[in-house]
Amino acid sequence: MRFAARPLAQGLILPPGEPFSEQDQPASGHPSPETLQRFAAGVASRAECREVVAHLMKGCATCAASCRRSVYPPVQPSACEAAIDRFVARLGKTS
Repeated sequence: MRFAARPLAQGLILPPGEPFSEQDQPASGHPSPETLQRFAAGVASRAECREVVAHLMKGCATCAASCRRSVYPPVQPSACEAAIDRFVARLGKTS
């Protein structure tokens, strides 16, 4: 038995409730910086999460980079040095 190829689904499968629409986004088409920060911190509302995920699924590299920076903020070299110094000091105490 042969099966016909099915086209890939477009968009997101959303939970029941109010459907997402393009009108929910700001005029620029990007979620606001505050919304992206709340999304990255895990405190965004359900509607905000849908907005951000739908936007990211469209391939916006700018917003993806913004979320990535919020989740993984750059570490200052001095912070690394301080952590290494504490680790080395603890190694000396165990001997």
